[in-house]
Amino acid sequence: MINSKALIVEHTNKPSNLCLAAARISTTKGSALEIFNESMGKEDTSLIGKVLEMGHHSVSEHAFFTIVFDNVSVIVEQFLIEFRLASFTVKSRRYVDYKKMGFVFPELRFNDDVDDEERQNLENQYKEGIASLFSAYSNLTEEGIPREDARFILPYAFRSNFYCTVNARELMKIIYSACHGRGSQYPEIKKLGQMLLDQSKAIFNEPFSMIEKIAKFKDELPQKVRTALKDKLDSDYLPDKKAELISSTENASVNMVLSEIAAETGISSEDAINIIENEPGIYQDIIKYIVEDGRPRALETINFGFRINRMTLACLTHLVRHRIQSVIVPGLHYGVRVNDFIIPATVKKNEKALNIYEKSYENHIKLYTIFKDKLKNSNDLAYFLLAGMRLDAVSSMNARELFHFFRLRTCMRAQWEIRDIACEMLSLLREKEPDIFKKVGPGCYMDGKCPEGKFTCGKMDEVKEFISRL
Repeated sequence: MINSKALIVEHTNKPSNLCLAAARISTTKGSALEIFNESMGKEDTSLIGKVLEMGHHSVSEHAFFTIVFDNVSVIVEQFLIEFRLASFTVKSRRYVDYKKMGFVFPELRFNDDVDDEERQNLENQYKEGIASLFSAYSNLTEEGIPREDARFILPYAFRSNFYCTVNARELMKIIYSACHGRGSQYPEIKKLGQMLLDQSKAIFNEPFSMIEKIAKFKDELPQKVRTALKDKLDSDYLPDKKAELISSTENASVNMVLSEIAAETGISSEDAINIIENEPGIYQDIIKYIVEDGRPRALETINFGFRINRMTLACLTHLVRHRIQSVIVPGLHYGVRVNDFIIPATVKKNEKALNIYEKSYENHIKLYTIFKDKLKNSNDLAYFLLAGMRLDAVSSMNARELFHFFRLRTCMRAQWEIRDIACEMLSLLREKEPDIFKKVGPGCYMDGKCPEGKFTCGKMDEVKEFISRL
């Protein structure tokens, strides 16, 4: 049923030899280049396996792989992008026309009492129901609805295509999770994991043939937490705020300045605090220097945690692409509120489009309800989710990454849902730490000029005025 593919298209040349050089450098005489040249010429690289067995797994991080994920479901994309030590480039759903992209037909696991005839009928209903959503998407775009708004009606079975570049150590974690951990709950992901494992062994046998020994880890926390709280789950809860600030470094601005003074002067922390408390001019100047510098390392010493509420699955992709964060996303089959569905303003303004949109959603909920009762494994319901359905997530970022996040996501070129969330987050931080975040915003606000070139919104003065009021 599933025709998803994961193909390693590029990789480090002679990865066993390269990682052998890395393994030898700490105990072998000679310069780094001499050891490298000698190691690259060796035919026997068995030492790398012994080093890995001793627990020195970091040597495998020198080998890199570039993987093409071809016509996989967006569920695969969501699973993979949570691995933070990797680089991803994904086909845009905002700009690319998805009318003919098609969808994945998953390996649906039905209850034991579903006979062959009923199974065939159900599978036909699935195909027809998912195909109708692509027709609705097409009709919406023909009505003038922007693709970035029409995409909310697309199912989470739609085909995604992307590139991933990752080192061997992180790839082992991905493969283990896909084959034995949370990813294994989805036949599509498990199949892709095995596909990657076979290819990886052929390229770099030493670590990947030992994957269960050196990459094994527990991958069952969400299930255990939900089991522990099974009597306290409230599925009817609907937060009324887009974002909540749920944690922050205590006295963030003071600690940031204290860190900078300590690093650059070597004076005692007590003396540094005296300066901060008694010389506000110096204190404010140092904050200004940090915020405006091109290498503001002191911003990395302070952290802020957010609960982001009722964001759509489509919007979630914009959040998780920021890799320098700790992000917790619930399992799709239970974390998504299927009855909490976004209706974009462009759709509300168009009576015909609104009718198409609401009827498509209503019909799909009926299909979802039928399959919910017929499927043995609730994970399969993820293929029935729509991009416009909502869920909550938790994210923690340091201030330096937040500066980058706000520069991109409060810009008028950002997708409107993530922009609204980003603006609310910025407003909360300005209230909490005004000295740090009062000058943060999109590129035009921070630099005095628009970085978007010919794609500029042309409203720089209006944008700067709006951001200044947050």
